[in-house]
This record gives sequence, structure tokens and C-alpha cells, in this order.
Amino acid sequence: MTDLSSYTHLGSALFVEIDIPSYSVLRFSDYYKPYSIGGNSFGSLGSLLSISPNKSELRATKHDLSVGITGIPSANLSAALDANIKGSTVIIYRGFYNPTTEVFVATPTKKFEGLVNNVGFQESFTGDKSDFSITFVCTSLLGILLSQSAGRRTNPVDMKRFYSTDTSFDRVPEIRNSNFNFGAPDIIPRIGTK
Repeated sequence: MTDLSSYTHLGSALFVEIDIPSYSVLRFSDYYKPYSIGGNSFGSLGSLLSISPNKSELRATKHDLSVGITGIPSANLSAALDANIKGSTVIIYRGFYNPTTEVFVATPTKKFEGLVNNVGFQESFTGDKSDFSITFVCTSLLGILLSQSAGRRTNPVDMKRFYSTDTSFDRVPEIRNSNFNFGAPDIIPRIGTK
């Protein structure tokens, strides 16, 4: 971990990477100039990029955040609408730099990883020109895992759909409301039981 105790002031920059499978990988930041992380160049959007605040906790938690880009020329609107953005991978890095020397005190580290859950578009008109904003609503990987359901229903109809000759679930409707006292002492002990 980097020792920050010798710094009286620090600047913070966020770097966003969105991997849109059918389009390309978008990399941009709110830093004032382009910057490379791991050989990947992140373009500078400066104040045109906004990221909603989120909690930083030691334990992984389920949370959402929004990434907004404003001032996009209307010529790029069709590319944004045609790309299948929902479900794209999002990684956000955060780095701290010395505002006097503009040198990062350490390599930016991963702050958020998740998927684009929803996309919002808003167009604004100024005279005869228009520009639009795009907002990516992102859900963390933990949030996605917690919303997943696994397994299948235990009834004879579903079992026959997967295994047409299997009869192991045929008695499930008969015993559905029965109470079984598993682990209770056996009133009539048999060999090998207590």
C-alpha cells in the first residue's frame, strides 16, 4: 500500500473501461489529459464525465453506480443507439496524483467491476445544433451474483422434461405436505441405529 502521509494535497482521477462486445472497448477518464494503465490508453473527458458516488467498504457489497457522459455530438448518436450496450463489462480505476507535479503517486487501482444494467439517453438542443448525454447504470458483480437463482424445481413434470424415463420424483406430489423428522431418535432401534 502506498504511504500518503507525506502529501498535504492529493488529486483524484477516475478511469472507466466499458467493453461492448459487438462494438469495441471504450476507455475514458475525468483526468485532464490522456493516461495509460497497463498499456491501455484512456481518453480525457474531464468535466464531461460524471460518476455517481458510491461507498468504499472493506467488505464486498452490492451497489449500483451511474456513469454519465455529456456533450456527445449528434453525429455519434446512431453508433450509441445501434450498439448493444446493456450487459457490457465495466471496470473503473481510481488513481491519486500530486496536483503540483501532476504525477500519480501509484498506479491506479480497480475501484468497481460490474455490468451495464441500463442505458439512458438525453438530447439537448442549442440553436440549430444538438448534443446528447448518455448514462450507464452499472451493477456490481456481487449484485449480479446475488440476484441470480440457481437450481430447478423438484416435481415430476420438470424431471420428465430433462430425463423422460426417470421416476425418482413421481412420489413428490404425494409427500408434499408430509412432515419428516430427520435425525430424531429411532423408537424401535435396529442394527446399526441408535
